Amino acid sequence: MTPAICLANDVKTYLLDEEGLIFSKSQQRLFHLNAVAAFIWCCLEERLDSEHIVQLLIETFGISKDQASTDLNHILSEWTSAGLLISAQNKNPEVLPTVESSNKPLEYKYSKPIQSHFVSQHYYQLIDTTFQIRFTNESIEEIVHPLLAHLETPHATKHDIKLDIIKNNQDYALLANDKPIDYCSNIQTLTPMMHANVLMLAYDQVDCLLAIHAGAVSKGEQCILLPAISGSGKSTLTAALLTEDYGYCTDDLALLSHDNFQIRSVPVSLGVKEGAWPILTSRYPIINQLPTFIRLDDKVVRYLPPPKKALSTNNQQSYSVKYIIFPKYQADAQVTLTALSTADSLCRLTEAGYDVGGHLVVSHVDDLVQWIGDIDCYSLEYDSLADAINEIKKLF
Repeated sequence: MTPAICLANDVKTYLLDEEGLIFSKSQQRLFHLNAVAAFIWCCLEERLDSEHIVQLLIETFGISKDQASTDLNHILSEWTSAGLLISAQNKNPEVLPTVESSNKPLEYKYSKPIQSHFVSQHYYQLIDTTFQIRFTNESIEEIVHPLLAHLETPHATKHDIKLDIIKNNQDYALLANDKPIDYCSNIQTLTPMMHANVLMLAYDQVDCLLAIHAGAVSKGEQCILLPAISGSGKSTLTAALLTEDYGYCTDDLALLSHDNFQIRSVPVSLGVKEGAWPILTSRYPIINQLPTFIRLDDKVVRYLPPPKKALSTNNQQSYSVKYIIFPKYQADAQVTLTALSTADSLCRLTEAGYDVGGHLVVSHVDDLVQWIGDIDCYSLEYDSLADAINEIKKLF
């Protein structure tokens, strides 16, 4: 008998070892299936009815009929709620979520003519982009330049993007090639605004498969990728590793290249939130002397310049990924490094945050499955930063 519900019509299945991965195009999400769930999904793809699936679960996994029925009903309920199963009569065409363009013009009006006098200018190189940044007064230069000083190219004569910071009454407006792209109303938010815009403008100039919310540190021509959601301790761990003879790739946005699946270095200053300042003081005594700023999310941060010895002299340098480690600071947790499956790792990677310059499509997921399948991946829970570093050093 044909089941009353069927698979959504916009999904693709990946069987990886004994587990499964489901990509929902309309939801722009990946779902991780354990061995039992992957088995049930395959049964549904074969259009088997519930009674047949229950019997196969009993035979395959050696469980009771009651347990098989309970497991099946639970999984089907979860998938229905997640939109992976729909009624046979309701196979609606897929509707992709709206993606707002990052190039949307800023609706900002000046209350007085734009200033044309600049007291200084600097050139900075980030990834493939050379920025010329011009300052209208010394106080702005004093708080913004230290953010980018390690990226300065003092002998540059050409630029790809010109950025002007304009004081406009109580506001600070940012112009890119003479067009306003952002503004803030408080000097404490000016540096975070510049940090975000320089990073995204440089990223927009790079053709990459995926931009991953992750830190990354290198040794030689290989790197460790540290993807994590905000608040996991990613930047703190990255900063600490830089004092342990690792090279610096990024603490915020890791760019995965299309052609060779390597990580491009995006060495912006590390944004360290106030809870991490005392933890990093012994490694970076300068941290308590750095100015404080308020990010758009109201988090108080200091921007820590990376150690000079951790920076590559080659802007085109890229690194193959040796390990992917998902860090999570957990108070009172014993340090635990746990190996992860390919399916679980890829789901965690996307949950940490990513950008593909548009919609995630099947070809992207195909490439990611191919790439991550050859990489050893781990979760790392820790309470002690020193213990976390020791675990990482044992690997690489």
